[in-house]
Amino acid sequence: MYLGWKECILSVLLFASANARPAGLATYTPSGLNFNCTQFISWIGAQQANGTNQLAIAPGTYNVYYPPPGRGDYYDKYPLYLQSMSNFALWMDDVVMVFMDPSKGGAWYLIGCENITMYGLTLRFNTRGFSQGRIINIQPKDARNTYVDFQIMEGYPIDNWYYSDSLGAVVLLNTSYLPIQNDYTSAVGLRTQSGYYNATALSADRKTLRWTLMNQFISVCQCSTGQTPITVGSYAVVRNSPTAGHLIYIRNGRNISLVNVEINESGTFGIAMTGGYGGHTLDNVRLTYGPTLPGIFPPLGTTSADGIHTIGLRNGVTIKNSLVEGTLDDCVNLQNVYFQLQNITSAGYIFAVNPAGARSDYCQMLPGDTVRLFDNKMVPMGKATVRQATNLKGAFWNPQVNFTETLGQIAVGWLASNLNCNGRGFLLENNTFRNTGGRVIVRTSHGSIRNNHFSYISGNSLTPEIGYYFEGDYVENVTIENNWYDHADIGRASYQPGSIGVWTNNILYPNQVMPAGGHSHVTVRNNVIVGAVNFNMRFNAIDDLLIEGNVIVLGNVTQPPGISMKYCTNVTCCIHRTSEFKI
Repeated sequence: MYLGWKECILSVLLFASANARPAGLATYTPSGLNFNCTQFISWIGAQQANGTNQLAIAPGTYNVYYPPPGRGDYYDKYPLYLQSMSNFALWMDDVVMVFMDPSKGGAWYLIGCENITMYGLTLRFNTRGFSQGRIINIQPKDARNTYVDFQIMEGYPIDNWYYSDSLGAVVLLNTSYLPIQNDYTSAVGLRTQSGYYNATALSADRKTLRWTLMNQFISVCQCSTGQTPITVGSYAVVRNSPTAGHLIYIRNGRNISLVNVEINESGTFGIAMTGGYGGHTLDNVRLTYGPTLPGIFPPLGTTSADGIHTIGLRNGVTIKNSLVEGTLDDCVNLQNVYFQLQNITSAGYIFAVNPAGARSDYCQMLPGDTVRLFDNKMVPMGKATVRQATNLKGAFWNPQVNFTETLGQIAVGWLASNLNCNGRGFLLENNTFRNTGGRVIVRTSHGSIRNNHFSYISGNSLTPEIGYYFEGDYVENVTIENNWYDHADIGRASYQPGSIGVWTNNILYPNQVMPAGGHSHVTVRNNVIVGAVNFNMRFNAIDDLLIEGNVIVLGNVTQPPGISMKYCTNVTCCIHRTSEFKI
């Protein structure tokens, strides 16, 4: 069942009414326009000590300044640092917090917190955390590269365009503001012989500059209408500093809820949730464009990286009734990370987190956990149960593990993912994901994707990945139903899941055959797909796949295959309809 626009508006109004601030709450009232974070956090502690668990901040718009550096990475990036707090609700409807240094990027940091609900807050920066401009010139440099010149728009940061970091990325939009394929990888991305952008200033104020881009990157760019080269007049949005923080970071938490919260931009992720029990809920959360400032071109982006990102939760996230748009990377990424086997000794198997930069508390191995093993080409090699795990260095950076089972063939370099830390039990329901070159990625199990609207994104991708980012895992017991996909596969074909893709993204070994059974027990039914460019539905390495009741509407471009399928077993495909009219 699909809701019409009147029903959707009614549901939003009812939701807002049901979550209005109650009267008589203990209320923190700032003394002026500048919000004193240290004083506020102490106030919460005092209220809890008095047994008060329904708290509020007085309505208003407040400036939030970052503390002096030197207290530590997380303290420096996150002025609202809540540690080991629990069991309260914080009402912040009609509260806007304006953070005064986009290069820091972070805002709220909740570590080891439990059973907290935050209502109604709006978060943004005093200036844009990202930057944007327009292409003003394109000309060949040599047989491999092309010069692309940009004019940075007034009111947007300059330094973003000159970063030389692997996290630097650009999102391109055509003159109708629709996303053009963007590529965050070094394979055909913005990396050149002398730097990621190889940016050169063309004016004294540095607002006009030249990038050297690989011809291959330009040739694969495409929009919703098919292959579309980058043209003069196209827009470009570039990320914040790659060292910035996430706007809301929930780490090792339990049952944290964000309700009716709006985020206009972020230094990195909009909302990050990593490690611990999990079970968090995002209800009516809006990651959307910030207000247009007088005399400034409207913002074309929101978060500098993923909108919502989870890693290593023992219980999955619920995201419902929410909007995610304009992200400069993926809308949503629900994932785990891999361990890599470093050594085999008489005392056990010694693993390290891969990639090494991933924090260890994302994916701890504990007794009783089920671990899936892979060879070094990502082929699943079976499961094992953790009997004992001992830290050799830090907090599970290098766990020494003993398994209940006797393992047969296993070799140094193999990978392992902890299936108890992959965010199982997730739900994506009644959301809108739109207007981004990124994807909605699910790498978890025992969950549902239902009644969502995907529009002008790079696909709903359920896949493990090995390559530039080691992100797991295969999915199991997942249902994808009653969703609407509107031009939802605008990415490059070789990197493209399709509007719906339950597949494998093995970047390092693209020709590796992935046997059926990596994914298992997947149901795809009653979805509508409109205007696909590359794939409508793409399936790979699945055992027990049910496809039924889906409708594919032919687009105004060359129509891709209805279903692409490789290495799948126990497949039931029925009532698969293709509409014959153009749109």
